[in-house]
Amino acid sequence: MIWQSPSWSGTVQIRKSLICWLAVYGVGGCSHVPGETLTSGFLQREVKARVLSLAAGAKRECTRYTVTDTEVLELHADGKVSAERWTVDRCGERVHYRVNLPPSRGGSSFVVTPER
Repeated sequence: MIWQSPSWSGTVQIRKSLICWLAVYGVGGCSHVPGETLTSGFLQREVKARVLSLAAGAKRECTRYTVTDTEVLELHADGKVSAERWTVDRCGERVHYRVNLPPSRGGSSFVVTPER
């Protein structure tokens, strides 16, 4: 049996496939939200999950919830975000939630409340 090294075109094809997979599943999993939110990474995913959970609990007959906008409302003295408004499309109805981000050391906490 004669061993043959893989061709360059085969190696390049494998790399392209890997890059495409990472782009779809790796980056897509980050689920960025529209607007000007200053939250990022894990915190953004946690806030989004909480906001959508509140939207779903308030109108159980609706099965379609989407964050459509985010706005920075207030900043702490150090320039970090203190409060944001997240807007959700809940079956055609625009609903606003206030996200308060109190100052914290070594971690992130937040409180989400529906705006009236």
